[in-house]
Amino acid sequence: MAEGAQSGSLSGTASAALVANVNIEYANGFVQNEQFGITTANFTEIPSTIEANKKITIRSDIKPVSGNVVIQGANDMDQTPGGDRGFGSIRYDMLRITKGDVF
Repeated sequence: MAEGAQSGSLSGTASAALVANVNIEYANGFVQNEQFGITTANFTEIPSTIEANKKITIRSDIKPVSGNVVIQGANDMDQTPGGDRGFGSIRYDMLRITKGDVF
């Protein structure tokens, strides 16, 4: 899950996008790349957060040795009087579920 809170001011409609790029490197040198995101178009009220979700399956036959997560956000709102426009509190959450977990 990738999530971010937008900052800016709104004098009509605006759009925003959030994109996450995840790279998982395995012991044999193979890199698994997963990219996902969300676009919210023509909103008239600033959403408190926007969120993008994707299920990523990590291979079980090769040991993962490293991972990298990059999240980018963009919006076309007006700047606030203080000059702010963009995203704050951008974060990601990962949940690992193994065989046999019951919910």
